[in-house]
Amino acid sequence: MLLGVKTELKILSVGLLVAGVCGWLVNLISLCMTIFLLAYFFWHLLSVLKFLNWVDNGMKHTHPNLQGIWLELINMLEQKKLQQIKSIKRMRQAVKRTSQLTHAIDEGILVLKNDLRLSWWNATAKKQLGL
Repeated sequence: MLLGVKTELKILSVGLLVAGVCGWLVNLISLCMTIFLLAYFFWHLLSVLKFLNWVDNGMKHTHPNLQGIWLELINMLEQKKLQQIKSIKRMRQAVKRTSQLTHAIDEGILVLKNDLRLSWWNATAKKQLGL
């Protein structure tokens, strides 16, 4: 996140410096700086729209071409998405191994919910209890 903030600070400081120098040359410093700040603000609004559109579409396609803090946020989200995909894959593998193990056991296994209703059973329990 620090790199994105540094980039934003560079854009803002260089932009204000250029606007200040241009304003000083034409004797309209406040107007030039205000114009730059408005342009910077609208650039961020456009970036927000692109970012939200990309997120709303499930982050499936190539991310929008953004800079600064927005690129940093995109990178963070993509990294979290990859971590989530890996975590889901590991959980599915664990469930598959557990299912294979419980089906291989000769003993009947029942899993009950809090209200004592059956939640899950293995093949042996199904055969023994006629489930």
